[in-house]
Amino acid sequence: MRVLLIRPHSVSSSSKGHGVHLGLAYLAGALMADGVEVKVADLDILPVDQTESYYLKTLRDFQPEMVGITINTADRFNAFQIARITKRWSSAVPVVAGGPHVTFTAEDTLRNVGEIDIVVIGEGEATLAELCHAIGSGTGLAPISGTAYRKNGEVVVNASRGLIRNLDQVPFPARELFDIEKYDLSMPVPGHPRCIHMISSRGCPFKCSFCVAGKMAGGRIRMRSPENIIEEIIQIKEHYPDYKWLFFYDDNFTVSKTRVRQLLEGMARHKLDYYWGCYCRVDLVDHDLLKLMKEHGCRMISYGIESGSRHVQSLINKNIDLKQAGEAIRMTRDLGIVVKCSMFFNYPGETVRDVLKTLQFVFQNKLSGVEIPWGYMTQVYPGTQLCLELIQRSYFPKDFNWSGKFDVPHIDNIPIYKNGHNAIKNNLAKLYKIGLGKCRLFQKEAKYDFADV
Repeated sequence: MRVLLIRPHSVSSSSKGHGVHLGLAYLAGALMADGVEVKVADLDILPVDQTESYYLKTLRDFQPEMVGITINTADRFNAFQIARITKRWSSAVPVVAGGPHVTFTAEDTLRNVGEIDIVVIGEGEATLAELCHAIGSGTGLAPISGTAYRKNGEVVVNASRGLIRNLDQVPFPARELFDIEKYDLSMPVPGHPRCIHMISSRGCPFKCSFCVAGKMAGGRIRMRSPENIIEEIIQIKEHYPDYKWLFFYDDNFTVSKTRVRQLLEGMARHKLDYYWGCYCRVDLVDHDLLKLMKEHGCRMISYGIESGSRHVQSLINKNIDLKQAGEAIRMTRDLGIVVKCSMFFNYPGETVRDVLKTLQFVFQNKLSGVEIPWGYMTQVYPGTQLCLELIQRSYFPKDFNWSGKFDVPHIDNIPIYKNGHNAIKNNLAKLYKIGLGKCRLFQKEAKYDFADV
């Protein structure tokens, strides 16, 4: 069977800066191990005015028997257009959608986008392989867990599929199906060296209200063994010897300090002398671990701080200790590791005082604009607790669905939360760029401090 996997063009930024789509690469690897002929078309590395002609040529040349499209919220309308183009080319070819967006909008998508035939909910490796067998043999979709589809005009959602328990059994991502030289994923450190990214675990045990990472993976984390990760790094070294940097895309790389130590010791034994970076929580590092990470090549860590207000920390269910956050930043920086800290504003319930507390945290910890990828608006994603709360508050129009365009405040097609304080908060947040950090109000030695809120 021939399967064509598609990443649509992004409305926000080119995947050249995001690297190979690991989700599609993992799906391709699993299908290839099952004897399926797979081709990947990453439309995001093309100029937008060339995507349709390239895609039509790919369809004609490859003649797929099934098309799979990965969909995230920002790019959903481009993905829907790819489905329409596919059906105009051949109405007989099944179009399957997967990814985080449709996992939480399966019924919505199938009700409103007629060109999508099947939705894969959650992890796709096993589900997509079963779909290939069912479509190739002509058997029905009813037995396939983790799918949704239409039958006699009605949407049918099958039983959910259990998560893959042993990630070591999952074939490595098929990077060979991508022209890796067309990507320019780089590390946010001086010199911006190009890197290859990988995932050593799946899921997140935390429940931040603005994020679906935990819900995508059943509220828990599953980790690959150090030996399995090392095997993939050896493969990367063999196939891409010019790359000297890795980025671990795990939501929380240091959940298990023991596993991190075992991995780093194993990399040293195999002489895998890479520089690398990762995402961490501030309460999942300590000085000894950070020192070990630095000694074994770590040069960048991105921490999710989100807000310098304890009130907002509670609202978003992040609940990190801000003093501990400051200490993690200091230790990381003192060891010579580049620090990044994500922040955002305008969460429902956030006050102007909360914004001032965040700015105070920024300046007390001497965080520069380079170290903070600011988010001036709170984006709303389907499946998040935030989304459910806003629906309950009637923030969205009564007839709102995720498959149509509505008069809702948005950035890059992602709805944002907006209220009367947004302009004030945004202006305050931007002031740091023009020297507000020199104001005593935000300095550590300032006599005045905002009351805990």
